Amino acid sequence: MLNDMFLMLGFCVLIGGCFGSFANMLIYRLCSEQSLMSARSICPHCQSKLRLRDLIPIVSFLCLRGCCGSCKKPILKRYLLVELLTPILFFFFLYPSSFMTFNSHYLIFGYIILILFFTDLESYLLPLPLTSALVVLGIVVSFLDGILFSRLMVSLLIAMALLSFRYIFNRIYKQDTFGLGDIILLVAIALNFGWQICVSSFYCAVILGGCYSLVLILLKKRSRKDMIPFGPFIIIGILCSFKFLEIAVPFLLFT
Repeated sequence: MLNDMFLMLGFCVLIGGCFGSFANMLIYRLCSEQSLMSARSICPHCQSKLRLRDLIPIVSFLCLRGCCGSCKKPILKRYLLVELLTPILFFFFLYPSSFMTFNSHYLIFGYIILILFFTDLESYLLPLPLTSALVVLGIVVSFLDGILFSRLMVSLLIAMALLSFRYIFNRIYKQDTFGLGDIILLVAIALNFGWQICVSSFYCAVILGGCYSLVLILLKKRSRKDMIPFGPFIIIGILCSFKFLEIAVPFLLFT
C-alpha cells in the first residue's frame, strides 16, 4: 500500500511537473503577448535560449538556485510554485479518496484556472482563449449531463446582471471597475457548476478583494482608485464555495 502511494506521488511529480512547466510557458507568453507557437523558451532578462538542463521541472529551479543559468539573474518564484501546484492537482485526480478522483472535468477546469490565477496576478489579464475554453468545457459537460438549456439560460441571466453591475459602477467611479474577463470567468463557472457556485464565488471574491484593497489602502500602498486583479479572488472563491456548500447543504437538509 505504501509502495503504491510512493509510485503515485512519483508519477504525479513527473507528469504534473511537465504540465506545470507547460503552464509556466503559457503564463509567460500570454502575459507578454508572445505567440504560443514561437520557438524555444528564452530567459526574460538576457534573452538567451534555455537549454535542456534549464527545463527540467522543479529540479532545474532548485539546482540553479532560482537564477538563470546564463545571466544569473533571479527567476520568478512563480515558476517553482506552479510546478509544485500542478503535481498536487494530479495527485487529487489519482488519489482514491479524493473529491475529484478520476474526474477529468475537475482536472481540466483546475488546470486552466491555475494558469488564469497567475496570468491575472501578473498582468491583470484573463486571456480570452483560456476563459473561452472554460465556457466550452461547461457547455460540453452540461450537454452530457442533459442540463444544457437550463445552464445556458441561467448563465445568460448572470451575464446580463454582471454587465449591468459593471455599467453602473463604471458610471459612478468614472473608470473601468470590473473586467469583461471576470464576467466571462463567472459565466464559465455557472456553466460548469451551476449558479449557486457562481454566485457564491462572486460573493466570496467581493469580500476577499474588498478586504485586500482595504489593507493596501490602510498601508498606503494603493489608493482607492487603483485597480487590483479580481480573477484570483474569484478562483479562491470557487474553492471556498465548494467547501461552504459541502457543509451547508447537509445542514439545511436535516434542519
